[in-house]
Amino acid sequence: MRCKIPLIFVAFLSSNAFCAELPMIDSDRYYQSTTAMFSDSTKKTIYDSCMQAEKSYGEKLKAKWAIVPEDAQASCVTLMSSTMITGNQSYFGCAAIAVGNACMEGKMTCK
Repeated sequence: MRCKIPLIFVAFLSSNAFCAELPMIDSDRYYQSTTAMFSDSTKKTIYDSCMQAEKSYGEKLKAKWAIVPEDAQASCVTLMSSTMITGNQSYFGCAAIAVGNACMEGKMTCK
């Protein structure tokens, strides 16, 4: 994907209980393999989750939410991570896996 001009950045993280059940992961690998794209209909759901996570985790959370235009397509939403999460690098992977699973199970609409 060719990303141009990120417009919006907010935080996103899956639940602590979900993360606790996962093995240690390679956050760089998941950054490459689980970058996910969402339709407009999921923006509010994920935004609300982001805001709740931000309240819950505060300074521990440093993930990015970016809206980027793509070649030959309308603007789309991409979940990205800076992997700069204080104290626990595996948190991004938890979020990525949670998002990927939700998409595959039809709980989120993925473009």
